[in-house]
Amino acid sequence: MITLDVCVALAIRSPQVMDGIGEALRSDLVLADPYKRRIVEFADEFLAKRRQLPGNGDWTVWMDGLTEGTVRDGTREILARLFAVDISSYNPEFFAEQALEHLRMAAASTARIRLNELQSGINPDAVLQVAKKLDDIRAGGLRGLARLKDVETWAVPVRTEEYLPTGYPTLDRLIGGWGKELWMVFADTGVGKSMLMQNFASAAALRGKRILHVTLELGIRPQIHRYYRQIAQASRGDFAQNIDDVKQRLGHWFRLAAGEIWLIEYPAYGLDHEELRRVIERASRSIGQIDVLILDYLDLLTVAKGMRGKGGAYEDLGRLTHEARDLCRSFDLTVITASQAVRRPQEADRLTVRDMGDSYKKVQGCDGLLSLVQTDEEEEAYQGRLGVLKVRDSGGRGTSIGVYINRELSVISELEHPNTRELMRRLGHLPEMLAAKKAGP
Repeated sequence: MITLDVCVALAIRSPQVMDGIGEALRSDLVLADPYKRRIVEFADEFLAKRRQLPGNGDWTVWMDGLTEGTVRDGTREILARLFAVDISSYNPEFFAEQALEHLRMAAASTARIRLNELQSGINPDAVLQVAKKLDDIRAGGLRGLARLKDVETWAVPVRTEEYLPTGYPTLDRLIGGWGKELWMVFADTGVGKSMLMQNFASAAALRGKRILHVTLELGIRPQIHRYYRQIAQASRGDFAQNIDDVKQRLGHWFRLAAGEIWLIEYPAYGLDHEELRRVIERASRSIGQIDVLILDYLDLLTVAKGMRGKGGAYEDLGRLTHEARDLCRSFDLTVITASQAVRRPQEADRLTVRDMGDSYKKVQGCDGLLSLVQTDEEEEAYQGRLGVLKVRDSGGRGTSIGVYINRELSVISELEHPNTRELMRRLGHLPEMLAAKKAGP
């Protein structure tokens, strides 16, 4: 059986075990005995400085270090009992992982006793403080260590199923699809950031993925109506007057869609990073693993109370971006969000990262950055320009793609079918026709 004495005894004799659970043993919830905690602290600090632990018989080293500053009666006796513990049946290589759950159970028991002792004095701050201590009890060591020379492990192409198609074939050819990373759509007001993100979400749902859309801009009802109009390819007027036709189109789409889209509403600046993490955790327990998080918008999150204003608004935006990026690793999902272009570009058909202005910290924090622009002529034809400004491995960077804000028209335009050009001609959406329209009579 793994007891606390076994954990301490093995930790002060094995650097491997100390690296794994030393930090956990320094918690007063795990080791209530201050003498044993002091022994662990001394051994851990000695290991960090000397790259080795004191030997079993090095009593002078142990006692000089442990009694420095304050003489502790009984320390020698406790240390002797720890060195007398039989640890021969335990393998240091696997011990930390096996012992961690025992340490957490011991800590939970101690926490319960302490909260009970408070009686009527229990308050939210006390509970949160205990919860944070419990959360900090985890395995130490170097997690995620990978060696470059392990060719058999790493010289394998990334599987295509690890990337999720965007719904736009040309964009897929450039970036390979969405990975477990943070993507940001960067555009001016009214161009179609929300519509584009809804198209991304709809394409993922068609492929059997589960999407959580956190909206901080609109209420649930108008946001769902936006989705319905996009999916049914119906104008606001059609949605109001031709409801039977719209319902038929929606029914067809939902029969094809193997995934799900869930929406949750929060007020603007009413959600910080920690609360957003809790939302994702609760949603995962309620509806299952989340594959894609649509965050509408990143700019409408708020910085946690203790961190606000420390570096000004400029640093706050960078902090929010990096925190959103951390969600990808923590929950194994793709995060797609949008941001406002703070400066209007000199040319309406092109945006660069320089147009981010005071929001450049967000550029640094995201894995991929897409721009969306629209000239007056393109707006009339529901067209726009999608630019790849930042992407993993720099592939496709600087490329501009002509797209339809209307996803179905965009897919049709990329089919390269003999009928495609005729269809686009009838719609009046060919480049030469748009150029002629711009030139006028």
